[in-house]
Amino acid sequence: MHARVMSVDFVTCVRALGTGDLDLADATSRELLRRCALIDYEPFRCWGRLARARLEEARHDLAAAMIECADALASARRLGLAHYLSFTLAECGRIAALAGDVPRADAALAEAIDTAEQAGAGWFAAFARVRLADVRRTQGDHSGAETLLRQVVEWSSGPFAGAGRATYFRRLGGDPVATATARLSHAEPAPQAL
Repeated sequence: MHARVMSVDFVTCVRALGTGDLDLADATSRELLRRCALIDYEPFRCWGRLARARLEEARHDLAAAMIECADALASARRLGLAHYLSFTLAECGRIAALAGDVPRADAALAEAIDTAEQAGAGWFAAFARVRLADVRRTQGDHSGAETLLRQVVEWSSGPFAGAGRATYFRRLGGDPVATATARLSHAEPAPQAL
């Protein structure tokens, strides 16, 4: 019962973020974290912190977003699940890049890719590669970004590309294959916001 209610809170929060309803995103993420504290449920604690990082990013408070990412990362490390850890590291890397901390972004994204690859979690490695490609492009390394995006597209043609636990992850992070394909086919300029 609790997990289902927390799931609704999370989905509501992500939709609110998508529509720009920051007050609703704030309220639902706080409620999600309150429920997690009541039953000490780490998976949704991680989600709640990631959602709050996105909320703080939308509020243009990258320092607060980095704090939320650090809390989400601590939660993901406690979980000890490679897919949570890789995804959270990728989000931490994205926020660090937005804050202008490229070395921190590079380290988090490299760890995200390595964690996913060691676990055989290809979707999560693809997701982190797209994030790292964004960092490369904003730093002017277009060929490095293209190489990473091509690796994602190449992976997508493999037998396990559609496999994996990526439901909530896709809801929050999008589809890395579609992103990589679009960026390669349209030669998009470097993203303004990662």
